[in-house]
Amino acid sequence: MRFAIINTFIRQQAGNIAVIVALSLIPVMIASGAVVDLGRAYMVKSRLSSALDAAGLAVGSSVSNDDLPGVLTRFFNANYPADKLGVPVNPSLSIDDGVIQISATATVETTFLKLNTMDSITVRALSLIHISEPTRLGI
Repeated sequence: MRFAIINTFIRQQAGNIAVIVALSLIPVMIASGAVVDLGRAYMVKSRLSSALDAAGLAVGSSVSNDDLPGVLTRFFNANYPADKLGVPVNPSLSIDDGVIQISATATVETTFLKLNTMDSITVRALSLIHISEPTRLGI
C-alpha cells in the first residue's frame, strides 16, 4: 500500500513548473542582491576617487612641503566624510619624480551578498597628479 502511494506521487506531473520556478528563483535573487551590493561598491569607489583627486590637487598646489600629509588628510576627510557609506582607510602619499601618488581603500558592508558568505567588499582607488614645477615642493 505504501509503495502504491509513493508511485502515484512520483507519477504526478501537476505542479512541476511551480517547483522548477521556485528553485530557479534562488540564483536570480542572489544575482539581484549582488547587483545592489556591487552598485553600492561602485558608488563608494566613485566618491573615494573624487576625494583622492581633490586631496591630490591640494597637495600639488601646496606652497611648501612642510605638512603635505596634513593637507592630504584634511582635504580627504572634507570630501569623504566617515559617516557616509563605505569606511575609508587613511590615504597613503608618495611623491616621486614630480608625480604625486595617492591611494586609499574603503570597505563596503554587503547586504545581500552576506547570504553568500561575503560580508564586505574592499574598494581601492588611486590618484596620480603630475606636478609641472616639481622643484617648488622640493622634489
